[in-house]
Amino acid sequence: MKNWTNLHNHTVFSMLDGHGDIEQYLTRAKSLGMRGLATTDHGNIHSWLDFYDAGTSIGVKPILGSEFYQARKTRFDRDPEERSGPSQNEWEQRGPYHITILAKNKVGYNNIIKISSRSFLEGYYVKPRIDHDLIAEHSEGIIVLSGCLNSEVCQALLRDDYAFALASAKKMQDIVGKENYFIEVQDHGLGEQKKVFNQLVQIAETIGAKVVPSGDCHYVHKSDARSHDIMLCVATNANIHTPNRFSFTGEEFYLQSYDEMSSKFNPDWLKNSMDVCDMIDLNLSFGDIHFPDFPIPTLEAPMDYFDRLAWSGLKERYGDPLPPHIVDRANHEIRVVKEMGFTEYFLVVSDLVNWAKNNNVRVGWGRGSAAGSILSYAFKITNLDPIKFGLMFERFLVEGRKSMPDIDLDFDDRYRDEVINYARTKYGSDHVAHICTFNKTGARQSIRDAARALGYDFAGGDVVAKLVPPPVLGISKNLSECMEVEEFKQLYDKDSDAKTIVDTAFGLEGLVRQTGIHAAGIVISRDELTEYLPIMRKGVDNPIITQWDMGRVEQCGLLKIDFLGLRNLGVIDSCIKLVHKRKGELIDVDKIPLDDAKTYDELCKGNCAGVFQLESSGMRQLMMQLQPRNVEDIMALISLYRPGPMGSGMDKEYIDRKHGRSQIKYEHPKLAKVLAPSLGIMLYQEDVLGVARELAGFTSAEADDLRKVIGKKLMDKIAKMRSMFVEGCVRTSDMSETLANKIFSDIEYFGGYGFNRAHAASYAMISYVTAYLKSNHPTEYMAGLMSSVVGNKEKQAFYLSDCRKLNIEVSPPSINKSGIDFEVVGDRSIVFGLSAVSGIGQSIADAIVNCRNTEEPYTSIVDFLRRCDPVILKKSTLEHLAAAGAFDELVNIDLGEYPRLQEIEMLEKEKEELGIYVTSHPIMGIWDILSKKVDCEIIELSEYQVGSNIKVGGIITASKKIMTKKGQKMFKISIEDISSDVEVIIFPNNAKNIADDYFNKGDVVIISGTLNKEGDEENSTCKLFFSSCEKVDAHLFATGKAIIFNVKKNISTSTIDKIYDIIDSSRGDRPVFLQILDGKHKFIYKYKIEASPKVEDAIRQLIELEQ
Repeated sequence: MKNWTNLHNHTVFSMLDGHGDIEQYLTRAKSLGMRGLATTDHGNIHSWLDFYDAGTSIGVKPILGSEFYQARKTRFDRDPEERSGPSQNEWEQRGPYHITILAKNKVGYNNIIKISSRSFLEGYYVKPRIDHDLIAEHSEGIIVLSGCLNSEVCQALLRDDYAFALASAKKMQDIVGKENYFIEVQDHGLGEQKKVFNQLVQIAETIGAKVVPSGDCHYVHKSDARSHDIMLCVATNANIHTPNRFSFTGEEFYLQSYDEMSSKFNPDWLKNSMDVCDMIDLNLSFGDIHFPDFPIPTLEAPMDYFDRLAWSGLKERYGDPLPPHIVDRANHEIRVVKEMGFTEYFLVVSDLVNWAKNNNVRVGWGRGSAAGSILSYAFKITNLDPIKFGLMFERFLVEGRKSMPDIDLDFDDRYRDEVINYARTKYGSDHVAHICTFNKTGARQSIRDAARALGYDFAGGDVVAKLVPPPVLGISKNLSECMEVEEFKQLYDKDSDAKTIVDTAFGLEGLVRQTGIHAAGIVISRDELTEYLPIMRKGVDNPIITQWDMGRVEQCGLLKIDFLGLRNLGVIDSCIKLVHKRKGELIDVDKIPLDDAKTYDELCKGNCAGVFQLESSGMRQLMMQLQPRNVEDIMALISLYRPGPMGSGMDKEYIDRKHGRSQIKYEHPKLAKVLAPSLGIMLYQEDVLGVARELAGFTSAEADDLRKVIGKKLMDKIAKMRSMFVEGCVRTSDMSETLANKIFSDIEYFGGYGFNRAHAASYAMISYVTAYLKSNHPTEYMAGLMSSVVGNKEKQAFYLSDCRKLNIEVSPPSINKSGIDFEVVGDRSIVFGLSAVSGIGQSIADAIVNCRNTEEPYTSIVDFLRRCDPVILKKSTLEHLAAAGAFDELVNIDLGEYPRLQEIEMLEKEKEELGIYVTSHPIMGIWDILSKKVDCEIIELSEYQVGSNIKVGGIITASKKIMTKKGQKMFKISIEDISSDVEVIIFPNNAKNIADDYFNKGDVVIISGTLNKEGDEENSTCKLFFSSCEKVDAHLFATGKAIIFNVKKNISTSTIDKIYDIIDSSRGDRPVFLQILDGKHKFIYKYKIEASPKVEDAIRQLIELEQ
């Protein structure tokens, strides 16, 4: 049979070099009659399990390999020639060589995992590199092809060094064995390939190796060449018009048929590719669990140790003797955990949590379904009583279904890494790794990439991109789904540029741009990780991570835990310590009352800035409607405030039922038992499980299947589930089919938005505790909160604004009062922490505080210099501290003596050091009037919808002119008011009418624009697209009564004071402004008292005398 197997294919995991989708590759291979196909991505084996599963499913033998980077000398060398880039001639590729290696069998599979891992751990230098020694060490079970034009053999031939090429080929053949080494030839119409072709054949004849033709495939179909070229533009930050940009020559880098290949290569050579395919004998199986061996600290057997900890923990939680219902629940859970083989899992996780607690690392109440387990509570993995909160064990582990348990842990984010390091120390650094993620191009990003690669300016792509709907429940629409969105489709149909951009974007969507590190995922293995999966590290200072993602890590049977760093746990800890320090009161958050009226009163008013999960503007509005009075209400809030429930109207129905505006009703009496806590609404995923079991008699496994089918909207399985449910209801609950169908429809409607009740309860506890601390200890809480966001100027400005609303004074750093973090210095007074000053890190702040605490407070600059460690007394350190105002108390500076301009200069320096204005604000003197001219404070922009036309005002803090690739002018400016700042983008159509020097730092302006948001709903960044601008001067505020004087910047303080005296002697109803001119800048000073009209002449004469 005429056939062949291509052994050289680059999938999307050859990031922004390979364009080929795995399933499309294998589907085409099947259509071409190929029995097998290889995956050989550049320098990694990310694609392996995806490729294996897809090939097995489609019926094409999956051949697993990689096109490795081979060091020119050894993998330990770091020579400049190893860096990628153009060489002195056009065909020679600098950087490491390329070599193709395939897994022949399971031994080879394991060996390539080790080769790939060590290429990162030992050979990483720009690229992960291997060498002859590494291949030799793991040569069993592998097949080696000599490689493409960038191989060691071909590069020597291109240099006309046949002897070196021959020696290189013979050396590799000796390493892997004659039968496992093949000479690879390619023909994509390149002159360099033709130059080396005959010599490659000659080398094969000389050393007795078979010749194997391959296609260096970077895309699946010939028609994909255009998309691949666009992708290369994205990868190299170029566009299709960029001169001399990197691109492939021709359109031949696709998966070709036998007829196409036989027109270029000897059919016997093509048969050799089939022989290689036949050599592959690799069958993978998964299912075994490889939890780490937990060292039992006693002489007990592991099961006995587990039992003892479980029952002693239960008695500690519920008392001795245990209530019968607790014993029954515990026996059930223990039996299921043992039958599933998960006892070690509980021991490992509880050990990590207990180590954290014993080392003063605050741990959360729980997260996810694990909080539904009474064993998690007994082992102190969670701190939430599942009986009290009505949580289901079956949402965590389902009897009869062996799936990996999933326990996620929240730690104080300041010390999360210490817990991970403990795991490394206990189990070995080669047994613990972070988990990889793959950052893929979504619809919005693909549109922006396409526009940029096609040469459109930013606005051209952004107009289309912003019509992509925001994610719902974390799921974003793809481009095909966007075409069903009316506004998106209308633009596509009417605008030819938009159509071109979207059509191009289809070819970029879903591409893997780069690897990332999972925000929390950690894997811990029994043996070295490379016995199970490949790992990588991109440089010695970076962490070790897996080459496979979370799902594949679980497939390998390894223990995966999410170690999450939660900032709010650090805030709780800081607040408790500050309360103890200031008031001598030691707060135990496990014993605070859960019915504190003051806490709920503040929540009902929406006063929840800095309260976990409840501080967003939308949440505040929902909270004020719901009026929470217990933790169950907070659980409901967290569950309702999501796009699904809010879009379905579930939130309004729940609130109406809570307040008696809508009747709580049950379609069947049995439903009350399940749905009473959630007011008859299927608010939680556990409600679906309960309804299915109670009404239809489903087993736990069947109920969980129903939850998954409904939650994931698997339409092909919903009909089958409906039939099972209806039959079960009729049989178990003596119900009519009509009613059973209606209840199932309710499950389908509400259950699709159900939230995990255990997760809601765990988070509601953190929400309540943070709200309790803020309500009862506001100054200490805000100090801890401000400390937690050092470096985040947006959050600092937000919380500073909240401090003002709470009448809490926040002072700049003080060399004598400040600690390392924010400190409480009075009932309603906070002082900046020294570590929050720019250029003053933790160690310098610690040294300053320690030197001060060993003796008396610093009395002067000289005293400070005398007592402090000379190592920290660098000029830059002193400048940062001085500019931040930390030394003010030592030099008796009184800002009241400074004229307005000098005050503003000092405020600017303060902001440079602290990130925000603290002492005052440059527009504070006119904000009371400016605020009446705008729609909202900048910090409130997040409460408005995208596309809203909004007017904001403030001071320009940054201005930048930009030239687009088309040579058009645009501006980016930042304006700031007393609450926050926002970036304003002025696109070319507006910018062309604005002078280059129009926007100046320090100008006070009112900007009208269209609101845009970037990022997801919870972490969006607001921007304004410019419409118009008014520069602010005193006349803008005039009501017909204002008295305005233009003065020069050198006006003296004494003159300002004399003007005040004149006003004071003849008060009236007219505001008085001084408009201080400084070149292009204009500063406005408004007197706090108002004057009568007759003072105008006297003041004008006074000004003329001075100026």
